[in-house]
Order: sequence, then structure tokens, then C-alpha cells
Amino acid sequence: MVYLHLRALCDGMTPKAGLHYWRTVAGREVDFVIEHGRRLLAFEVKHAANPTAFDIRNLLEFLDAYPETVRGVVVHGGNQIKWLHSKVVAVPWWWLDAS
Repeated sequence: MVYLHLRALCDGMTPKAGLHYWRTVAGREVDFVIEHGRRLLAFEVKHAANPTAFDIRNLLEFLDAYPETVRGVVVHGGNQIKWLHSKVVAVPWWWLDAS
């Protein structure tokens, strides 16, 4: 479901944005990365209702590796929108439907 929403978002951008994932040799990964021009937006999907700082380790590594990343987003199973870091926000899955 998250993939379909992000794919539709990318397809609706002008110019069309790329939708990728990121994985290191060590096995760290980010579920989705939107690339629009020189800007990146990274997404992690978590089933948990209350994501924590532990859940954003890979996003923080990605942000360090790619400083052109505008924001990290954790899509989760809860109902709260909250900041987990100065560049990482957690949003409920239904927020994708609302945006």
C-alpha cells in the first residue's frame, strides 16, 4: 500500500520522480527513496504504532551519506504525527491517503 501511494506521487510529479530503495554492503537499508532532481526523500515503513529513535537508525545513516536528503519519513501503524529527529518525522499510514 505504501509503495502504491509513493509510486502515484512520483508519477504525478513534473518531471517524474524516481522511486528507489537503498541498501549498504553491511545490510543497512531504507525502504523507499524518492529522487526528484537533486533532492531525496527517504521513507521507512514500520508496523509499530509508536516508532522510536531505534527505528530511524538506517534513516540517519542515509541522511549522513546523502546530505541532499530533504527529510526522512517513518510511516507507521499508529495515529500520531511526531518528530523523531530534526530531519525525521513519523506519520501514520493513513496520512498518505490524506496528502
